[in-house]
Amino acid sequence: MLKGEREGLGPRKEKIQALYSAAKTENNLEAAFELVDLIYSGEVEEKLIDSFFEGGVAPIFVLPHPAFVVERNLTPEVVPSAGPTNALPFAYAARLQQAIGGEVDSDIVQAARVGRTALNRFQRFLWQPQFVGDVRTDRPYVLVDDAVTIGGTVAALCSHIVRAGGTVAAVTALAHKSGQHQPLALTNRTRHLLDTVYTVGIAQLWKEAIGHEIDCLTEPEGAFLLEWANEHHGSGDGHSRLLALRTRLLKARDQGE
Repeated sequence: MLKGEREGLGPRKEKIQALYSAAKTENNLEAAFELVDLIYSGEVEEKLIDSFFEGGVAPIFVLPHPAFVVERNLTPEVVPSAGPTNALPFAYAARLQQAIGGEVDSDIVQAARVGRTALNRFQRFLWQPQFVGDVRTDRPYVLVDDAVTIGGTVAALCSHIVRAGGTVAAVTALAHKSGQHQPLALTNRTRHLLDTVYTVGIAQLWKEAIGHEIDCLTEPEGAFLLEWANEHHGSGDGHSRLLALRTRLLKARDQGE
């Protein structure tokens, strides 16, 4: 995971907050470009170039977003919406394209569960985003977003691309709470700890409750499950934690919380 956020912005904090609000909620591209320019990282740019340099071709930058209302001939799976309200991923992708080359994808759109910002962690597990659109196989993709919480959206986008035969070279976001250059895929260590903390029964529970294998979790998702078990059920054994996790997922499903 590559992150472009810089620390120590100090006096610019107020300005940045105003730019962020306009870019994030009002689809203000001018504010988005100004904010991206303020926090753009040359170090991240270099690491991105390293991630696909061996292939010798410029990447395709792709970002999660709903279809624009002016788009025509959308597939039936695409849920009608008023279009994107968050301009930050578009501005970041355009800035990367300007610096590195390549192109910004215009085919892949988010078909369901648009707008996950307000969802809590367990709701995010249950209501996964879906993507539609043609995938190219002649160039690697770089996934771009403004922020990564636990990685479910970019993981779903990655899955759509890989299932269609495409290649994902890297994921980059302007902000990630865990810091710079974080892994997106579940690490072996975290996978082992999940079995230790919840027992091996977590694999079956996850398949039944969520619909995909536990190995498909992102590293931030796996880390969250470990933190939750420690914070809320630290004194219990693995079986009691597994039962508590099942109960919590059911609560999110049935009560929406």
